[in-house]
Amino acid sequence: MGKINEATRAIEFIERLKLVDDYYGEPCKLRPWQKKIIRGIFAKDTKKAFLLLPRKHAKTWLCAALSIVFLFTKSHWQIVCAASAEHQIKTLYRYVKTIIEQDEYLLKNVTILPSKGKITCKLTGSELICVGSGGKSIHSLSPNLVILDELHAWTTKKHQETYEALTTGSGARKERFVISISTQTTDQNSICADEFKYACDVQKGIIENKYYKTFLHYADVEDDWTDEKVWKKACPALGDWIDFAYYREEFEFAKKIPSRERSFKTYFLNMPFSNNQAWCNLPLYQSTLVDRIEFPDDIPVVLGADVAPVHDLSAVVACAKVDGIYRFKSWLWCSDQSIFERSKFEGVPYDIWAERGFIKATCGNSTNFDVIKDDIIEISKQLNVVQLAADKAHFFQLGSQLESEGIPVAWYTQSFLRMSPPMRRFEKLLLDQSLQIENNPVLTYCMSNVIAEENSYGDIRPSNKLRNRSEKIDGATALLIALGTQMILETEGFEQDTEPEFSVPIFF
Repeated sequence: MGKINEATRAIEFIERLKLVDDYYGEPCKLRPWQKKIIRGIFAKDTKKAFLLLPRKHAKTWLCAALSIVFLFTKSHWQIVCAASAEHQIKTLYRYVKTIIEQDEYLLKNVTILPSKGKITCKLTGSELICVGSGGKSIHSLSPNLVILDELHAWTTKKHQETYEALTTGSGARKERFVISISTQTTDQNSICADEFKYACDVQKGIIENKYYKTFLHYADVEDDWTDEKVWKKACPALGDWIDFAYYREEFEFAKKIPSRERSFKTYFLNMPFSNNQAWCNLPLYQSTLVDRIEFPDDIPVVLGADVAPVHDLSAVVACAKVDGIYRFKSWLWCSDQSIFERSKFEGVPYDIWAERGFIKATCGNSTNFDVIKDDIIEISKQLNVVQLAADKAHFFQLGSQLESEGIPVAWYTQSFLRMSPPMRRFEKLLLDQSLQIENNPVLTYCMSNVIAEENSYGDIRPSNKLRNRSEKIDGATALLIALGTQMILETEGFEQDTEPEFSVPIFF
């Protein structure tokens, strides 16, 4: 049977399968763009395929369906489906199992071994194995077919090792395929970024590779992301099982919140990532600035700190909620040598900021922790400070000294888990105009430099590594640590009548 017939047979096979979850029991009806993908995968000489589709495009279901086709049509094949996270591979295995269980013929001709994540076909002798990343058994596999689900989530060293083990472990096989399916990535140093660039070069004819098939649905960086025609270009299921209303609702958030704009472009339009997308809406931020912030004596105040381990900026930001408004006041320090160097060689006006009192210059070439300690003690005498929070990595010794002075210190790691909630909350407070921030051009400078670094789960944290490490964000980090600490204390009963509000979650 020729390859064309094989592709037709695969399409007919898949259209016999049933859907899962909300559409459980309904027959599959492939759309033309899906049939094009399947024909490409089963085309002559295809050895590798890369599919780039936005979220909500049934990517995991397609992985499951393809694996079942190969399981029932290939003799003595080893088919490996892999995902970066345990929950994702469990979902993929559940899809395969649920699809098979809805078809009496398929079900009676397989042996399902859930404890091993394995399904074997009695007719062909082939086996399907679902694996997560990092397992030692991966190196013993010799797959004919590897299907990699959500490649954009493969971002760690462990993921890289798993990817290499799976994609290089089938050299002895006469027939071998690798199919990668993903949404766009924001990590420019990831497997997915490399794969996307290569796929684009193949699609454009820059690289000739007849064994490599590309199916790329995305908006170009130059495209107008506000145009619904561009949405349709990137999202073939839009107006089909994906409602335009859903995209329009997400678009309204994206217009107002920079990090949501980036998520919309990345996950809804598959637009390649731009390093210059600032997190903070600067005009909105500047509208919150006031000349002077006061904290009433009876209002609890928290401090967030981010200190430079060697030199450059250190910051402390005070936060309190007064009459429903979050107030912020900042203090910043920098060694006089760093002030000189950054003013002269980088054009950042540290010298002017120091002259005007927005930065406190400290003697020497490095961070003067003694000065910072004394100033924090003085701040705590002036305000009703109930907690100071900082990352333990650079604040441990200083924190211990401050605790001995009676200042309560809590450790606040700068992880995605801890930084994402205050960043989302700040975005909402900014939109609601529920902020008052004492004007300090150094803090504004830090806020303008923040990039929202995003992980595969949609969590974000402040970063400047995607842009220019010399563009400092220390003041912004201190502000977010202060806000995050305030949120935690509110939740724990710090203010019993207040419940923390989070911005609308991002769905994948």
